[in-house]
Amino acid sequence: MQQVKVSREKSYYNCYCDAIRTALNCFLPVEESEALLEEVNFSNEELLTLARFALALNSRAGVGKVNLSVPNADILPYFEEFGLEGKVILPFEAIGSLKTSDYVGGRVAMEVKSLLDEDEKTLSAISDLSGKMKLPVFIGFGRTLEEVGRISQKYNLSPARVLEDFGFLDRKCYLLGCNFIDKDDFDIIYSYGGKVILTPRCDMMLGRGAVNLYSLENKGISFRFASESYPFIDMANEAEIARGNTSNLLYERGLISTESLLKALLLEEEDSERSIEKDKVFPLENVFKIDENCTKKEDEKFNLLKTQTEKIIKEKIWKS
Repeated sequence: MQQVKVSREKSYYNCYCDAIRTALNCFLPVEESEALLEEVNFSNEELLTLARFALALNSRAGVGKVNLSVPNADILPYFEEFGLEGKVILPFEAIGSLKTSDYVGGRVAMEVKSLLDEDEKTLSAISDLSGKMKLPVFIGFGRTLEEVGRISQKYNLSPARVLEDFGFLDRKCYLLGCNFIDKDDFDIIYSYGGKVILTPRCDMMLGRGAVNLYSLENKGISFRFASESYPFIDMANEAEIARGNTSNLLYERGLISTESLLKALLLEEEDSERSIEKDKVFPLENVFKIDENCTKKEDEKFNLLKTQTEKIIKEKIWKS
């Protein structure tokens, strides 16, 4: 049997986690979480508690590096608390309040939830700031047929051409979704070296379309996996669902190799010496099984944050 050397503890890379929604979705159905976010305001202290709980969930699931989408950068010092690396992904309006020191070490990125959420002036400003400050940009992209249609209608261009027109593809750009992106747009993304982030379990939870993983691999487009707002983080399961979806879409098994999934799941190469223990060897098939010792260990800190998060949610529901 083929073998791979890798540590099961803190080996995974969660490329995008919506911290607040992840925390809320642990206790509420998605529709109720969204309603609560629209109806009530959370204090900075409450948001920090929810974000810390999201970090704890990632740590408990064997994640060693996570990019956390949050309203502000207050969570940055707490990554170390859970032995995690990664970036904070902030809305454009939050970038102006950062100190220069916050940029040190490449810990900050920007986010565009959808190309439809911002006007042309704001999109240009985000792209310009990304180029000037070397800030990565995470963009929700092609997630629904309606979104793709509205973008094409608004700009009279395909979604990838819109990205190109605003200069995003010349930046360090991560495209979240790509559920309904066609072959021509994938060719454009590939020509710029664009990176795609796949969220199979969240897509399933929200009823979005499945991504054809084979089309990405066949074109040589770099991809990673992310939990997004799915509350029960299991990165290996993200990969298995993506592989299964592709088999269903193309009516054929074995199109996606385990090696390519591992490459998309594990920490980046520059982190491998520190985070992947070369002396731990086990079959590849075991990588896709939950490590019970890691994911079910609820230490005092985790339980405290879990209790605090639940209390915040209950109080907000009572007030709404």
